[in-house]
Amino acid sequence: LLIPLWSYPFLYKLFGGGVAFSNYGAAFLGLLFLTLLFSAIGIFISSLSESQTVSAIATIGILLLLWMLENTTPMIDQKMGTVVMKFSIQKYFRPFTSGLVSTEAILFFLLTTALFLFLGCRSLEKRFFRNPL
Repeated sequence: LLIPLWSYPFLYKLFGGGVAFSNYGAAFLGLLFLTLLFSAIGIFISSLSESQTVSAIATIGILLLLWMLENTTPMIDQKMGTVVMKFSIQKYFRPFTSGLVSTEAILFFLLTTALFLFLGCRSLEKRFFRNPL
C-alpha cells in the first residue's frame, strides 16, 4: 500500500514542482515504521481474541490511545507526563515528518514492533498448546 506513494514526488517534479527527496524519504521511512508498529499491535490484539470484531475495535481503541498520549500530558502532573511521553507514538513519528531520522525513533519503532510480535507469538503458542489440533 505504501509503494504508490513514491509516484507522487516524481509526478510533482514532472509537472514543475520542487521536491526535497530527502525529506520525502525520511517521512516515508517514518510511515513505514509506523505501519510496522500498528500492524504488530493489531496482530497482538488479534491473537488475544477469537472475534474479529472485538479485535478490530480493541486495536483501533489502543492505537488511538497511543496516538493521543502526547495530547494528554498537559492534563497530568510533571512526573507522570514524562513517563507518558516515553510511550507517545507522535513524539517519535514527528521528526520523520520534518525530514529528520533519529536513532531513538528508529529504536523505539523497531523494539516496540518486535515486542508486540513476540507477545503475539507467545499468545498464539499458549492458545495452541492449550487446545492442540
